[in-house]
Amino acid sequence: MCAGFEVYVEEYGYSVCPDCFDEFYVECEECGKHVLRNDAEQDSNGDWYCSGCAEECLAECANCGNFYNTENMKEVQDDETGEVYYLCNACR
Repeated sequence: MCAGFEVYVEEYGYSVCPDCFDEFYVECEECGKHVLRNDAEQDSNGDWYCSGCAEECLAECANCGNFYNTENMKEVQDDETGEVYYLCNACR
């Protein structure tokens, strides 16, 4: 534990100093929870997601391979296979 003012991280049940909080934790863009940076995923816009939200919200663009929130992508269904894939705004 670092000396100084503590920030309580409710999701983990302990406190850390503000510097460590800024260095090691991020806020999930979707649910707002604070999670360890190493346990989070970042999309191609630089937004962070907890593992649960990343699994639900992020998809790889079928054209460029970058990851984005599916709310900001176009969902496309292949007429022959029925497979659903996503295209980012740049690749639409």
